[in-house]
Amino acid sequence: MTSARKSVPCTTDQDIRALETRHKPWRNFLGRGLFVYVAPTGTKSFRFNYTNAAGVGKTHTLGKFGKLTLAQAWAAFEVAQSQLAQGQCIRKAQLRTRAANSATLAQEFLLWFPVFALRVSAPYAQRAHAILTSRDLQPLMREKLNALDMPAVLQFCRGLEITRSVSFAREIAQALEKLYEYARAEGHYRGENPAHRVAEKLTPRDSQHWEALQLDQLPLYFADVAGMRAVRQGERATQLALRMLPYLTLRSSILRTARWDWIQWEGAHGAMMIVPAFTEGTKQRTTEKRADARGKAYAPYRVPLSSTVVKLLCELQAVTGHTPLLFPGFMGRGHTEFHPISEGTWLQRLRALGWDGSTPERGAITVHGFRALFATTAYTRYIVTRAEEHALEFQQDHKLTEGVRAHYTRDKDGSHRGLLLAERARLLQWWAEEIDTVLKAGNAAQLPASRVDMAAAFATAQVNRNSPQLNA
Repeated sequence: MTSARKSVPCTTDQDIRALETRHKPWRNFLGRGLFVYVAPTGTKSFRFNYTNAAGVGKTHTLGKFGKLTLAQAWAAFEVAQSQLAQGQCIRKAQLRTRAANSATLAQEFLLWFPVFALRVSAPYAQRAHAILTSRDLQPLMREKLNALDMPAVLQFCRGLEITRSVSFAREIAQALEKLYEYARAEGHYRGENPAHRVAEKLTPRDSQHWEALQLDQLPLYFADVAGMRAVRQGERATQLALRMLPYLTLRSSILRTARWDWIQWEGAHGAMMIVPAFTEGTKQRTTEKRADARGKAYAPYRVPLSSTVVKLLCELQAVTGHTPLLFPGFMGRGHTEFHPISEGTWLQRLRALGWDGSTPERGAITVHGFRALFATTAYTRYIVTRAEEHALEFQQDHKLTEGVRAHYTRDKDGSHRGLLLAERARLLQWWAEEIDTVLKAGNAAQLPASRVDMAAAFATAQVNRNSPQLNA
């Protein structure tokens, strides 16, 4: 209920602004039924009571003070009284007026995008700008914010699935949802979000799972890499990269942009690559701190290097050591030795070597698949303790997903990237020795017993020794 007190005469905007805020909502009557509704939060709005054609009492809100002046409120009140006298529905008339006066999607985009770009990475912002300014979206961007509903947005996106692609239509739906959420938050749009969860109603994305290299395929893989043509500097660097990839657990986006000043040849945990706190184009959002101008903080990514990788880096240094980058782009239009190689260079070379799935011996592997090979082998042949399991996840640059543990397992930088370095160094050295053993034996079946098998055998022996009643 609103508190009943004597109304204060208000003839100017200053009088409206001076109305006190109370612990309960209250109404200050201006005359002829028009009143100012003052909420406990301090919000003031112009309202009046009326009876509709069905004889039901209603309250109509003309607008909030600040967006409406007192003079504008009186003018809107006179228009509403005239519409009521003519038997019109003043609510529908108000919605039609708002739709006519609302901004278009293109106008709202100009307000939204600068705010959005500060909250996301530069590549993501560029992609959002490209799709919302594309030629396919121009008919929709000319529409008023209030003119669209969910069926219209859904129909438009389904049309894009046919004319463009399923993924493009999903990106459009997700961008429109963010645009409308901004418009609602800023008070430019008051209805329901017509793009809310539209992406979920589109055709499901056809995800393709690529093959990963298997442990027993390593000899064939390294033989193919050793036989590739490597005459020019770029070819020699690519060959060394393909030799190095199975030993490393880095994402290819990090490795292809790696610089020589990231390499720390000596340290408490041996040689290490220290990826800076933020590297453009890599997945390095790691903490919830708010530090930089874009509202995100980052932590350096420390990667221990095995002795085999150090030897390969020494070979690579003789090829590209005169440049800042480990893998500069020597070839290609517009590239110089100070630009990293393109994203598809290594994958194209794998396909040229026959790893395209055309034969049973050589599957259609990807560069990212080497990480899967490392993780699968480590879980089945090395990891025994919980600390080793966490070391594997941290080395893969994965956060823990175990609730409270994920929030408290952090280093001084607020990240998981500097934790368990000793365990991670031992893990990567074991992995390098495991690969070298497979290459020498020529077959993964000739590998010695794994740590997992030995730990299981030891645990079984201890149980049998200490619990003879179990053998009864």
